[in-house]
Amino acid sequence: MLSTEDRIKALIEDLRSLDPVVVETAGKALVEIGPASIPFLIDSLNTSDFYSSTETNFRRNLSKVVVLFGESAFELLVQEVMGRMSDIYDIDKLNLIEPFGMFGEKAIIPLIEIMRAEVRNEIIGGVQWNCSWALKKIGEPAHKYLLNLIHNTDNYNRCAAAFALGEFKDEKTLGALLNALKDPIEGVRLFAATRVGFFEGSEILPALQEAAINTGDEFVKVAINDMIEQQIGMMNQDKTQPELDFGENER
Repeated sequence: MLSTEDRIKALIEDLRSLDPVVVETAGKALVEIGPASIPFLIDSLNTSDFYSSTETNFRRNLSKVVVLFGESAFELLVQEVMGRMSDIYDIDKLNLIEPFGMFGEKAIIPLIEIMRAEVRNEIIGGVQWNCSWALKKIGEPAHKYLLNLIHNTDNYNRCAAAFALGEFKDEKTLGALLNALKDPIEGVRLFAATRVGFFEGSEILPALQEAAINTGDEFVKVAINDMIEQQIGMMNQDKTQPELDFGENER
């Protein structure tokens, strides 16, 4: 007879299956075993190869099962990620962030704290992107929170908000990011520029050009100039798009 640990490990392996019935059955069995399953699920997320396309489905299934455990799993997940923030080279954080967006509103503040820690470590990378995608998944509650946070007195909070808002393509977000291009802190302007550069609107290019003129930091200036080129490229592409002829005049 299998021990509880061996049974948990076998069920977790079943989560690799492409058969939804097998995955659902394994997930229910893990929940029935109880909280003892949680550390093994989190460890499996840890050890999954983030850059392997064959592991994508497995991580998604792991995340869905972790969420079924609710608050107890969420607390352990947050502790695990925050305990790794001092290691700037630890890419396992990318896997651990994946379930956050499925937990809803309770994940907003921890996600911001993770992004804030990355900003403090002067990192712009995968963790920031994963947190932003998780916040986007949470939806309007996260959007509303970020729109308020970008006016926060804490510089790191404003940086995190500027980056995460880039996932929300709407007029309110555009206005907030354009305003952030005038922020007194270089880092906030950098994050705002790298995100607003992919929006569309006649006011974006002049705002970026003004931000480049007012920026003393060469690294930030280079990043803003890259976004200026991005905007010009997008505008030129729009001008050169051929009009489609559906043959209406030939009928």
